[in-house]
Parts: sequence; structure tokens; C-alpha cells
Amino acid sequence: MKNEYKILKKLYLIGLLCISLLTSDFIFGQQTTVSLSQRISHYEQIYTTGTAGAFDQGSYQMGMYANNSSTKQVVCWRKFRINGNDNTSSYRSLQVGDEFRISLSANTVVGEMGFALLSNPSSTNSWDDRLSNASVSVRLSNYGNWYVTYYNGTVNTATSTGSIDIGGANSYKNFDFTCLLTAPNRMNITITDGSNTSHLYDVFLNNSNPITDLSLFLEDDWNGTSHQNIYWNNNPSAPSDYIKNTNLITIGSSNGSFTINDVLSDGLQANTTSVLSINSLTKTGTGTLTLTGANTYSGPTIINGGVLQLNRTGGTTIPTTNKITVESGATLRISSNQELDELIINSGGVVIVDAGVVLKVGTTLTNNGNIIFKSSNLGTAVFDQFSGTILGSGTATVERYIPAKRGWRLLTAPVKGNSSNSIFYNWQNNGAATDNLTGVTLWNPAGTATPTSSNNGLFQGPQANIYSYSNGWSAVTDTNTTNLMEASANNAFLVFATGPHATSTILGSAAAIPSTLTPKGDLITGTVTKTLAANQYNLIGNPYASAINPVSLIATNTGVNAKIWMIDPTTGFGSYAAYDGSNWVPSTPTGGDAYIQSGQGFFVRTTGTSFTINETHKVTGNSNTWFARTNATATQTNDSDKIRVMLYKQDNNQWQLADGILAVNSSTGNNDVDATDTPKISNFNESLMFRNATSNLSIEYRALPQAGTVQAMRLTSTTVQPYELRLFTENYSNSNLQPFLEDTTTGTFTAIPTDGTIVTVPFTGVAATSTNPDQRFRIVYQSALNNADFTTILASIYPNPVTQGLLNIRLNSNEGDARFEINNLLGQVVHQGTLENIQNTVSLPILNEGIYLVTIKQSNKQFTTKIYINNYK
Repeated sequence: MKNEYKILKKLYLIGLLCISLLTSDFIFGQQTTVSLSQRISHYEQIYTTGTAGAFDQGSYQMGMYANNSSTKQVVCWRKFRINGNDNTSSYRSLQVGDEFRISLSANTVVGEMGFALLSNPSSTNSWDDRLSNASVSVRLSNYGNWYVTYYNGTVNTATSTGSIDIGGANSYKNFDFTCLLTAPNRMNITITDGSNTSHLYDVFLNNSNPITDLSLFLEDDWNGTSHQNIYWNNNPSAPSDYIKNTNLITIGSSNGSFTINDVLSDGLQANTTSVLSINSLTKTGTGTLTLTGANTYSGPTIINGGVLQLNRTGGTTIPTTNKITVESGATLRISSNQELDELIINSGGVVIVDAGVVLKVGTTLTNNGNIIFKSSNLGTAVFDQFSGTILGSGTATVERYIPAKRGWRLLTAPVKGNSSNSIFYNWQNNGAATDNLTGVTLWNPAGTATPTSSNNGLFQGPQANIYSYSNGWSAVTDTNTTNLMEASANNAFLVFATGPHATSTILGSAAAIPSTLTPKGDLITGTVTKTLAANQYNLIGNPYASAINPVSLIATNTGVNAKIWMIDPTTGFGSYAAYDGSNWVPSTPTGGDAYIQSGQGFFVRTTGTSFTINETHKVTGNSNTWFARTNATATQTNDSDKIRVMLYKQDNNQWQLADGILAVNSSTGNNDVDATDTPKISNFNESLMFRNATSNLSIEYRALPQAGTVQAMRLTSTTVQPYELRLFTENYSNSNLQPFLEDTTTGTFTAIPTDGTIVTVPFTGVAATSTNPDQRFRIVYQSALNNADFTTILASIYPNPVTQGLLNIRLNSNEGDARFEINNLLGQVVHQGTLENIQNTVSLPILNEGIYLVTIKQSNKQFTTKIYINNYK
């Protein structure tokens, strides 16, 4: 049936297009009404017992009687059709948006009278079958009031929304019943007797199956004084009962909160099984309506009250062509990715885009209320690529969640504005500190115990934790006079984030607390062009409420040797990750970690004076850790040999990435420092860099090496503690020289495998500074690969110094027998043995502290290096 409907819908739309070319007065989705004539001939089945029955009354009514017998029951069943005056036209079930009206002229009864809406009743042969597969029934019994029975037998009188009771009397009264199907399993029912009206809103039907049939019934019509007939269609002069398509779906007037999992679709015109009736949705009442289906209605959506939540898994909840209007006091909550054609937020209206959710608006966003893009540990909301128009004077709140990690971050607010632009107002909650969840604690040695809008806005603390950058760092000394945003742009700052505003997280002994920044302003959209100082570092903020892709960002800004640096706060107190358009350091990120996040700042350096960011750079990847990476390898290219050097430090008995650098050697490279190379920005803790002349580099581009070529390295901010260098190659296929890592302190040469295998070189750091760096390591290229005269074996020996009596020896291959020999400086052999595996651990005898020579021999080749043995006796 669903497939037939889809085919009919497609055929109709094609036909409509053709008709619309021929006539200008064709009305698409117009309301039509089908009168339900109340005649015996229109009921397919009638059941009676005793002296009960049904008859035609006059020209427009059908009467029922049930009297003068111990068993007095009558039931009439009919199917809904596109013509209410015959039994031969096509069947048509009630559609979402259909209003069904039936009327009755009756007095009260001791038995029962009423009607039921059925879904393909399984039987129509008994009194009980009046409710066969009933979606809902409306009844009066035992001289009482009208009541409705629906989901799982729930019974409500017509007073469920606060109206007065409506019941029968000894005299005749005219009753009108109106049933509006608002969803496959929801209905609004109105009951009136001409003087009083009661409503039951959002009635939960017994099922979501199509309503196909109607049953009318009467049992024992004694009214307390006499037996009186009842008459369906309370107007004896004209038909009153009907089905019409209203084009309206109104949900929520019950003020309850509930979920509709079924699909809200367009309906059909009442007199057809193929012509669509375009439905629109209106949310009313104070409750929350949650939609989870792939709704297909084509009309607009209006939220007059309460909350409408869109929360479908796996796709948009309402059509992408939809127009939503949020009125004052109402809220639209978007909890799953949604595209809209137009979004209107009137004054007092609110739109909430949940964390990790993507909102796309096709043409116009009119905001005279407030739109909030949420951020949490689950992710950050995204305003997707936008080429339309933003109107209105409302505000946008673009949140930025900060995990509980004491570390430096480059932060911004992806909004602009003409008022309330200060850091204090936006990042320090304008002084409010009531929830311990939002804002950020900022301090300076010149701060106060109680920051307010009347002083410098900063707590008193040690070294300042917020800085601006203009060819150098400057501490922010007043957050009330320093703007977070300007009228047309946003600013970026370096912040040591420890917790929400006004929390006790200043001292280093205090644990970090997660926080959420909540800046307010106007969304920044369209192309943003930043003016830069050429060949200098320029700190800018991501302008968008969306992550942006550095790869496409640099691809757009071609010809100026653009390079980008971000801070990874998960590495120590923060270390820089760099991208130059081809390569990343320390390592190549994946997923959302590869993107500059909403609320994140970054450094740019180019040879030009402008830098362009546009909507096409937006991506939907989220990362709260901001570049917390593993040792992923980069996309391989065949024209260059790469050697990646990663520095790890031991922290809480675990090895943590501290920094990394990359050497790129190619036939088109040169050994001079130029704009192709990526300069090194020192980290807030350990830093590793290549050193070429007077330049420190993160990525060094060089010519293919010659025998004897040396690449110097430096370490700064290290301490006396265990470290590791982990080295591996990427596509080492252009040079025939074997690279080694030389430790000039121990005299050790460690072969760097050219097949991409990681080699680890442990060492103990020294107290190194920028003025007194540790320069012990360098990469050297000593001899040719695959040379028959090559007589040096490739091996790695660690740790060095030896402190626990164990020495690890790693061979480059297991071709041929291998032996080792350890000699003291007098030439005496103190230990020797065979090496049976590529990776070997040798237990040393007790030896005096000092320097020893280790010689490894394998297949007429040998390797000799020095080790230092500490006294481990």
C-alpha cells in the first residue's frame, strides 16, 4: 500500500506540473468536503437483537431504536469512501489532517449509545464487534456523560481539559462530535451540545493503523421515563456529517508532553485517493512534542507554545524544504541533524540546537529572538554552510565546552556584535557565578578578590592566564575594556583554562573543572577576509559556529606559503600542532581532530597580507580534545622521503606524546631555510625541533641526502626524567642512503628502518632551556642501502645508560647468525653471546660502572657502539 501511495504521489506531482503550465487558477491541496449521508443503504452491515433496529428518517437522518425487550442492541457499520452517498465509490481511510464530524439528536439512555472509529474490523456480526479494532470510541451510558475510550482502554470524560461535563437529558438535545486526526495515533475530539463545548486534545489512539470504518450503536434507549429513538445527523433538513481535509495539523493543546514516532504526512483531498492535501503543523500548548519519524508534510511549521523537539535518528525529522516559525514563548529544539528552507524566530522565541547537531538553513534565517548552539562533552552544535540571508535583531549564543584539563588553549567566540562585546560580559558571565558550570576563571597579578564590571574584571593570581597577540604576547589587564568581538569580526586569545568563572581553580594544586563558554552576539557568515602581517605569526579566531578544515583552508589561500598552527591542550600544558598544506606535525590527525573547532583560535603565517575563510571550509567533525592524536601516518606521496620524529615523556607510568617534527627530503628540495619550511613555535613544555643555521623548524624540507649529510635537532624545556624518541619513515623510496639517529652523548647510532617500522630510542633528559638546549641528537646518512660492499650492520641498542642490568638489542634482519661482544676500555671481553631473534634482551653480569663497547657481528658485517653502565649491583 505504501509503494502504491508513493507511485500515485509521484504521478500526481508530474501531472500537476503539466497542468500548472496550462492554467493559473489551479489550487494545489485545496480543502474538499465529503458529506456523509445518514441512510440505511450506506451501511454495509447492520446487527440487531430483540426489538432494536435502524431506519431512514426523513430525507437526511437515520434513526435507531432499542426497546421493549430484554436484549436491545443495534450496530451499523460503514466504510469510509470518496463519496459519502453511495456504497460503490473507492475506499478512503481517514488521513492525517482530516476532520470527521458526526452529529446526533438524542436524549439520555440507560444502556449505551455512541460511535467508534475502526481500523479494518475483523468482524461485524455482534454487539462486541462495534469496537472491533477500534482506534477510539465516544460513548454515553447509564444516564451519564459522554466519554472517550482510547489507548489501552483509557477512559476520559469530555472534561479532560477543564470544560464542563456534557451529557444527555430526558428531552432531546443535539450533539456534535468533531474528530481531527493530527497523527496516525493522535486525535483532537470536540463535543458540543449547542450550549457547552468540551475538548479532548491529543487523544492517544489504540493504534496507528489507518481508520477505515465507522460504527454507530445503541443499546436500551430507555431514558428513565420512556423509550425514545435517537437520530444520527441532527439537522433533519440538511446533511451535517462529513469528512474534510483541513490542511492543518494542530498538536499540543492538552499541554502534555509526548512523542510521536509515526510519520506526519500530507493527506488527501476528501473526495479522492490520489490528490494530495498539503498539511501544515502547528504546535500549541505548554508541553513538549517530540517528533522522531521521517515526517513528510509539505506545509510550514508554526510553534505557538511549549517545545517542539526534532529528534529523528538517521536523517532529517521534517522535510528540508520546510519553513518553521517560532512564536514568542515557544521553543524549537533541534536534537538531530536538520536542514530547513527558512527559519523565523520571532521576539521571545527560542531555538536550541543540541550538542553535536548540524543545522542547515537554505534561504533565510530571521532571528528576533535567541538561537543557541549547544556544546557539551558530546560535541558542539554546527551552523552548516550558508549562502542565504540573516535578518533580525535577536542574539545567537554559540557555546564552547572545555574539558577538565589544565592547559593553554587558543580560544575565540564565533560571533560579532555592537554591544556587550567585552570578555567580562561573554566569558565571565558578566560577573554572575551561580552555576559553577559556565564561563572561565581569569586572573592577573593585578586582579582583585571580587571582579566586577566596575574594576578590571580579573581575579588576583600568579602569572596572567589570558593573553592577546600582536607580534608578541601581551597579558590582558582588563577584561571589561578588552573586546572579545567587534562589530564585524571576532578576536582570539591565549587562555590557560582551569574551570568555570569564579571557581577555586587558580592554584596549581586545584583540580580542573569542565566548563562551557556562552558568548552572545550575531552569527558570522559568508566570506571572511583577514588582513595579515606578511611573514609574521597572526592569531585569528575561527569565525564560524562550525569546525573548518585546515586542508581546504590552505588550498584556498594558494601562492603565499600559508601555514597553520593550533594548540593541543592534551599534551602537557599545551603544545603546537602545525600544518603546511602537505604535512602535519607532530603526527597526522584523523576525524574531527583534524579540524579547527568552533570557538578555537589558530596562528597563520603567510608571505601575503590577506587570508580568506569561506563557507565551503565548514565541516561537521567535532573534537572536544582538540588535536589529541595517535601515531597515524600521513597520506603517502612518492616524490619525497619523510622521517617523522616523535618525542614521548613518561607521565604517571604512561608514555605521553610531547612533541614531534618531520623531515621531508626530495629531489626538488634545498637545504636552505625558506618559506617552504615550517617554523617552530615553542611549546609550553618540552619542545623538539630541527635546527638549520639559526632557524628552529617543525617541518624541514631538504634535498635528497648525500653520504655524510647531517640534520641537527634540539630539545628544550626537558627535565631529568625518562623520555623516548620514536622514529619512522613514510615512503622512503627516493634515496639509497640509510638514515641513522645519532646520540652524540653516548656515541650510539640507531638505524631508522626504511619500511615504516617504528624504532624507539629511550634516553634520560637533561634540564634544557632555549638558551641552553639539548643538542645530543641528529639524523645522519652514513652509507648506501642495497650495496654489496655495505659492511655495517643495522642495529639498535637501548637503554643507554643501562641501569637495570638488561640490554635490548634489535637487529634490522635475522639473516645469518648474529653474536654480540661487550668489551671494557682495556679491550677485555666482559660478556658475549648469540642473538637468535630480531628483538633480543640480554641479561648482563655484574659490571663496574663505566663506558663499554658493544660489538655486533652478523654475516661478515658488524656494528660497534658505546654504552654507559650505571652501578646496578
